[in-house]
Amino acid sequence: MSAPVSITRASRKPFTVKPLPADRGPAPEKGTGAPAQQSDQPRQPSGRDRLYAAARTAAAQGGTALSRFREGLTDQQDGALTPILPELDAAAADADARDEDTFAGDLPDSEAA
Repeated sequence: MSAPVSITRASRKPFTVKPLPADRGPAPEKGTGAPAQQSDQPRQPSGRDRLYAAARTAAAQGGTALSRFREGLTDQQDGALTPILPELDAAAADADARDEDTFAGDLPDSEAA
């Protein structure tokens, strides 16, 4: 495609616009200068995502496991768990309740009460 490009009408010169090659990859994200992530590549989990996953795993094992997990965290990591603490506490309580039900079923009837 050709289009006249000029600063003034007297100095119009034709300019040919060439399409970009197709193999250049995605355009950079606006304002970052970094190329946009391609949708066919899996996104790497962030540090917070990994922390949340580890905390949920510990909570699924019960309150004691969650407490031990949190003891090993830095103050910053422990603070990052604040948004999901109600979820973690509930999951730990559920795990503890399941364990109590499981162990209560193993006892003879005279010892269960």
